[in-house]
Amino acid sequence: MLIRKLGEAIPTGIEQLDDVLEGGIRPAEFGVLMGHTNVGKSMVMAMLAAAAYLGDKRVLYCTSELTIEQVIKRVAAAIFKQPIAKLTDPELYMRVLKEIRGQAGLDRAGLLVSEMPTTLSDLKGYLQ
Repeated sequence: MLIRKLGEAIPTGIEQLDDVLEGGIRPAEFGVLMGHTNVGKSMVMAMLAAAAYLGDKRVLYCTSELTIEQVIKRVAAAIFKQPIAKLTDPELYMRVLKEIRGQAGLDRAGLLVSEMPTTLSDLKGYLQ
């Protein structure tokens, strides 16, 4: 089997998914997560964003259905391993994430949550 090495994989935190992806998600890979309503797609994406953030990566999470506040709460729940219902202040959790970044020596880690860009130039702006 031919395996392209695009860089070190970022584990998703979901063992079965990491097995299928041969260790996790690699830089420059693009994937689509599809499923019926209320099966956990957004929570899986939040877990992936949390794993990447804790792996000292910059994360751009674009949402078309959830509010930015809902996404931040889900990512925080995945990082802090807390039920979403316990998270009441997304601004507080963004501040705590920045503090964790500094204390853990995560030099590149960052989280940008935005509504889905409508043009390629909007997307380029987010990526720069």
